[in-house]
Amino acid sequence: MAAETLPAGDGTLLIMGDDAGMLSHAARENGWQPRTWSRWCNGTQVGTPWPEGRADAAAIRLPKAKAALRFAMHAAAAVVGDGPVYVYGAKDEGIRSIPKVLCELFPRVDTIAIKRHCRMLVGRGAGTGAEPVTVRGALDDWAQTTTLALPSGERPWLSYPGVFAKGGLDAGTRMLLDALPAPEPRARILDFACGSGVIAAELRAREASISVDLLDADTVALAAAVHNVPGARRIASDAWATAPKTKYDWIVSNPPIHRGKSEDFSALTALIDDGAKRLHAGGALWLVVQRQVPVQRLFHQAGLFDVRSVAEDGRFQVWRGQ
Repeated sequence: MAAETLPAGDGTLLIMGDDAGMLSHAARENGWQPRTWSRWCNGTQVGTPWPEGRADAAAIRLPKAKAALRFAMHAAAAVVGDGPVYVYGAKDEGIRSIPKVLCELFPRVDTIAIKRHCRMLVGRGAGTGAEPVTVRGALDDWAQTTTLALPSGERPWLSYPGVFAKGGLDAGTRMLLDALPAPEPRARILDFACGSGVIAAELRAREASISVDLLDADTVALAAAVHNVPGARRIASDAWATAPKTKYDWIVSNPPIHRGKSEDFSALTALIDDGAKRLHAGGALWLVVQRQVPVQRLFHQAGLFDVRSVAEDGRFQVWRGQ
């Protein structure tokens, strides 16, 4: 829909969240010079936590969370100044409620297209309303510092908008941490899909000598994680696409199993398939997933046959595969 309704232009258009590249192609056909930015890694394309440079306009694919939208629209405004910022998405994604969010920053918000249950909105003049709102134009402006209660105790915690579980300790991760034994001294451990680094921080608290790698597709989450787990190695990667060929004693994860609203086991399958090849002899892959996910079958397909369910409740199940 956005590819069909994007207005013509003759300047630089910063495009956010166009994973399929359809809007970039249409923008070029419509006179724009498209430039993409994403906080997310996608295959061999590595994301960055904040856009750089200037642009004449920006287009944002509606994110799942409104906090992530606010983050994106301020990032766009920092790049385009008072230029137009387009936001597009579908009715079932909540696009009809988005004008209220845009009005927090833009004094003028218009709907410029409605087609096939989708809409394109545009905000103009960021931060120039009757009661001007300061554009939060750098990643540090979005830092959220709280206190996080981990099993090992409370500690200061840094997060950013749009990070998994709002940078906190969700129920599945808590169950996984409760089921994990203390790591062996000097073990090398990968926190796969690390979010803000909750699993790695707790394991480091239990055994200070371990070496920790933090892997996530969201480079904003990684910016928080390396702050929360000092000395850990940062790996920005969509599953294993750009990850180094390191061997681990443990790989530990609360992996994503959704893409948008739909179930998507691609990250989980990649974690298990390639993770099995990245374990030292006797190493273990620990993960927590919702109970309906066919984890045991995926472990066996990857050649891990010592597979145990070590904890479960009505919603989640913790697995260990060796």
